[in-house]
Amino acid sequence: MTAFFRWLRFFFFPGKRYLLSVLVVLLNVGCERSPEPLETKPTISAVPTLGISPAAAEDIAHRFWQVGAQTLAATQGQAEQLHQAIDALLAQPSTKTLAAAKDQWDATFFQYQQALPFLLIDDEDSAAFSSLNDWRFTLAAWPLQPGYLDSYGEYIQSGIVNDITVAITVEILRKQHGLTDAEEVTLGLHAMEFLLWNASAKNTFERFREQTQVPLALEQSGLKREELPNNRRRELLKLQAQLFADDMKTIVGLWQENAALALAFSQLDTAHKLFAINAGYRNYIYQVHELLVHHGAKDNADALYFDGFAGKRIPAISATLTAIRAFYAEKKALVSNESINPLSIEVSFSEALLTKENQSALNLMLKDASAQLSQVKDNDYYPIISTLNDIVLLLSTTADEKE
Repeated sequence: MTAFFRWLRFFFFPGKRYLLSVLVVLLNVGCERSPEPLETKPTISAVPTLGISPAAAEDIAHRFWQVGAQTLAATQGQAEQLHQAIDALLAQPSTKTLAAAKDQWDATFFQYQQALPFLLIDDEDSAAFSSLNDWRFTLAAWPLQPGYLDSYGEYIQSGIVNDITVAITVEILRKQHGLTDAEEVTLGLHAMEFLLWNASAKNTFERFREQTQVPLALEQSGLKREELPNNRRRELLKLQAQLFADDMKTIVGLWQENAALALAFSQLDTAHKLFAINAGYRNYIYQVHELLVHHGAKDNADALYFDGFAGKRIPAISATLTAIRAFYAEKKALVSNESINPLSIEVSFSEALLTKENQSALNLMLKDASAQLSQVKDNDYYPIISTLNDIVLLLSTTADEKE
């Protein structure tokens, strides 16, 4: 019987991401005005130049790394609180503890979104940053196949929760994560989100109540208490929360002075540091662009692309736009570098990389995107998709073109 359930999980939830992505786009924005997704993420200029002094640029890079360390540490703190909230839910399942766990998931998710630009930094000449791809997939892989994790809709016995041939251990969960397809997700924020919110489940907090007795018929068939769905679901959620907190702690360690990522960043020349930072923020916007292009529609019938933001898609995108606007437009006092005059020198990041004309264009585009987001109706994201596309392309036009 369990072998049949395992087969059922893979049969009903195959990895057909690309075909379904096309269908979602057509349903969402219509064939006649469907925006073209970016074919590839723009690469960093091979010979970058800057619009500010090297000393000011180095100071910006130093400040970026400091803020990154603080933001990632704050994310680790939220991860620990999420771990505690989930432990409280499992210790005493109730409407209250489930709501508290969901609230803490929200807080952790939005904090992670603030940390994301620092996990997206990139430089084509430094292999060290490629490890961040794996870390992002471990921390917040999305989209995912709900039926790979647990029962969903009419498939009441699908998923790892119901497949007792798959042991729920740290080693196995890491191995199962993205085993044959990127949507086969067992770890990270969105895997926990699905278990906490699973809208198709009839019982809410009862899904997390420990089952202490095996029904006689099942006991006679050899089923053990730890193999009951509730108990496996509890263990799955517990380990997901634990591993997310552990992984965030590891990431924070990599960011510290003399650690791998910090050393890789420090070894870049000043110009490439800023271009690596710019690449991170550009990738940040690119991800929002791709989210809306491929996953902007409502849940489709087989739920392969359920809402990956616990119903908070627009606030999540709004927070992203706010972070981008603050980073590029706000003036920053540069006083920490000894080579700079102790009097405060104020400069925005966009001044380092963009012409004045493009600085103004970027500010207008960000304002337009925020306005368009506030006016979204019936999941019609076409205007903001187009604007985000323009922003990504603009951020690929750097200070190299300054006269």
